[in-house]
Amino acid sequence: MQVKGRHFVIAWTGLFLLVAGIIVLRLRRSFAIADQVSVLQLSIDSLLAERAEQQNAIGPLMGEQLRVRAEALGMRVASDSELVVLTLPPVR
Repeated sequence: MQVKGRHFVIAWTGLFLLVAGIIVLRLRRSFAIADQVSVLQLSIDSLLAERAEQQNAIGPLMGEQLRVRAEALGMRVASDSELVVLTLPPVR
């Protein structure tokens, strides 16, 4: 049996359609994944913003709690005029 030119055309057309179909499927999947990544990035950004807000709200409260505890232990806040000079021995 002799293979004619039309069989080569049909085979190459089939191969082209197969490769084009694979490319289309990969592109669809990559677009879906890109959409998921953008949604996740938005949620990460909003969570980071919320975390920053909470840390800013907690900061002054923690300082207040530490001051109250220190005063309960008989400690006081040093004034600006109190200066302690620490000297270190020379390095040999």
